[in-house]
Amino acid sequence: MARRKAYVAMDTNSLLRFTYAITTARYKNEATVKRRIAETGIIEILVTTYVLEETRRNILKFIRSAKLERHGWREPPEEVVRRVMSELDNLLAAGVVVNIEEPYGKYARQLQAVLNRPSRQVLFKHRDALKECLRYSRCGTQLEKDIPIATGFLLAYDVAAAVPLRSHAGIASPPFVAVSYDFNLLCTLYHCLQRLGLHDRIILLRYDMFGRQLANWLHGGTLSTTSLEKECKDRCILRP
Repeated sequence: MARRKAYVAMDTNSLLRFTYAITTARYKNEATVKRRIAETGIIEILVTTYVLEETRRNILKFIRSAKLERHGWREPPEEVVRRVMSELDNLLAAGVVVNIEEPYGKYARQLQAVLNRPSRQVLFKHRDALKECLRYSRCGTQLEKDIPIATGFLLAYDVAAAVPLRSHAGIASPPFVAVSYDFNLLCTLYHCLQRLGLHDRIILLRYDMFGRQLANWLHGGTLSTTSLEKECKDRCILRP
């Protein structure tokens, strides 16, 4: 049986690391799981303009801090930056990464339906409540810059839920996955989604856990859920 495509939302750091991993695999001519999962076309990484622009701006800083030689690179940082930027463009062209806010992009109609018709908003209608919840957590001051990422996850879910247009809103199988490298953001989102009663809609995964599960997905399995309850129990919890 053919697997349905998985819709995945990523924060800036996750998208950057994912792109860098694929770039490195191509450079070393290795058939890594991340490279293969991208080439099969069985996932779509849905991002907003904010995430995409932040990713492009952060590539140089990321490469300068990366241990390039340990990762097998024998090129100067400037060349690695060029290759990562090129790979991101390739992923966009191939539809592996999709900017859901592109005016004439793949999901332009779905986006307009979500933005202009309240009946099509499953999660996005909770964006103000989510913003307030994030600010109210113990990590609130640290998360102000991540609020556009968090609300982007809600928008990406609703855009994916509107595909195809005739479908009922909501995604059941496979689960909608939101991936973050920022553990503070991840844990606060976990608690906020619980508080807002939205925890059954979005599966939150750490970037490293997502990477490990890709192999299972590639071999016909599913992107299984993971509990963050113990990991996030005392981290960035919400104030009473």
